[in-house]
Amino acid sequence: MPLFISHSTKDDDFVDRLVSELQIHGHQTWVDHIDIPPGAQWMDVIEEALEHCEMLILIVSEAAMDSEFVRREWQIFYDLKRPIIPIRLEDCRIPLLLRTLHHVDYLRAGDVRNLIQKLLPHLPVSKATIAAQNPAVVALDAFDPDATTRSNRTSNITDSTEKVFIGKVREAARQMEKTDRLHLEDNEIKLLIPTVKASLVCSLKKPLTIGRRHEETKTYPDVDLSVYPGGETVSRRHAMIAMTSDGVRIVDLWSSNGTYVGRTKLTPKISYRLKDGDIIRFGRKFAVQIRFREMVPELVAGDEEGTLAD
Repeated sequence: MPLFISHSTKDDDFVDRLVSELQIHGHQTWVDHIDIPPGAQWMDVIEEALEHCEMLILIVSEAAMDSEFVRREWQIFYDLKRPIIPIRLEDCRIPLLLRTLHHVDYLRAGDVRNLIQKLLPHLPVSKATIAAQNPAVVALDAFDPDATTRSNRTSNITDSTEKVFIGKVREAARQMEKTDRLHLEDNEIKLLIPTVKASLVCSLKKPLTIGRRHEETKTYPDVDLSVYPGGETVSRRHAMIAMTSDGVRIVDLWSSNGTYVGRTKLTPKISYRLKDGDIIRFGRKFAVQIRFREMVPELVAGDEEGTLAD
């Protein structure tokens, strides 16, 4: 079940960064400014989310503590005796009922990644952790009505035309590299787009969202694929790539047409470790090759479960 994040709209930027890091670690979140559909009765949607979420993460700031809506959200969880984890974003007055709860202090953590490391031990076991501990387990989402059906069929594409397509992409990328060599830093990746003979160098100092720019909903991904042929099949927030302690990982963000590494379709919201040279497809036909400097072997030794084969 998702983690409900209760916060003031003034803290949206911080919450967006927090959500990105939580998703990389396999946690599904519910946030009002992200998950309420356009035109929906927002109070009804919030009440339904509060009913289904198993834990509340409360962003403690002066604006949040002054918000009547934030107070209602955490009081519902408090009355139901469901877990609440406050994250102290600012020094401010905290209601008496919350003072007995263990806080995670962003002010001491210094940045979101350090904060996540302090937060993770207190969260429910994520689907990513379950999958890493037992690769045979298929992680299902309680909100996905097709999950049971999907679990009964393989996610590997066996059609020979798909194999041929991936082979052509890999060969085209290899030809590009002959004339497009670039030195990459440890925190950089290069995305080769063979169909238009283009390459993008991106920093992974923060998680990188891949998607399609959409002005009406003010969706502006870090890598906008709408400018390339075939980009119209990419979702607005299609996938995310990030640098973690065990290497470069990718997570599908419930995209409409799926994210594939080689011939393997990714399970949404579960992160997978990438290898240098992997072919990533956003949908069936928009393909890129990712290049980066691999971590030293001893840092990732034994981590076979999240590595995908072509």
